[in-house]
Amino acid sequence: MSGLIASIKYALAILSQVATFDGKKLVPEELMKLKIKDFFGLAKAIEGFGLEELAKELWSSQEKQG
Repeated sequence: MSGLIASIKYALAILSQVATFDGKKLVPEELMKLKIKDFFGLAKAIEGFGLEELAKELWSSQEKQG
């Protein structure tokens, strides 16, 4: 689980550096408030950073819970 959390924090840090939201940059803590669906929608813009595997893990864990 700690590896998964580290991956999410890494992805949020990347998004906070490369993305703007209504013309503003958001800190990773603000991005943590995103719904998972929105997070992965944004993450598609920075494919190639290992987010595909993270997405599979998160979707799989949510399906098991839901």
